[in-house]
Amino acid sequence: MASFQDAFRSNGSTWATSPRSTPPPPGVIMDRSAKSALNQIVLQLALMLSERGIIVACGHPGALKSEVNRGVGAFTPEESASHLFKIIDRLTMVDTGQFFEPDGTTLPIVTRQINPNAFGAMPAAGRSNFRSDGQP
Repeated sequence: MASFQDAFRSNGSTWATSPRSTPPPPGVIMDRSAKSALNQIVLQLALMLSERGIIVACGHPGALKSEVNRGVGAFTPEESASHLFKIIDRLTMVDTGQFFEPDGTTLPIVTRQINPNAFGAMPAAGRSNFRSDGQP
């Protein structure tokens, strides 16, 4: 019988962009839960701080090229940072509580999970490059 910890390790057979009708591999559950928590933190802080003129927004960095995914991604860390700085530089109070794609367009909260073709999403070729232990 598998241990509880083993049940939450990804089998590497699918990536986080599995369709809603397809159960995600167990290792993705924690990742999606953390993203859901971040979404709520951004929304709640935006509601709390807007009266004080404080902008709270979230920018998606895109799929980064890294050792973990063997260099397969949409952006280098430097390119991603450049995209995020452009978003930050143009924020106004109208943007508070919003989520943004790397290109600055508004990002519906669940886009990344259900749309593998979104700007900055992991290329299909890179989705199979992850091992269950996160090592290349």
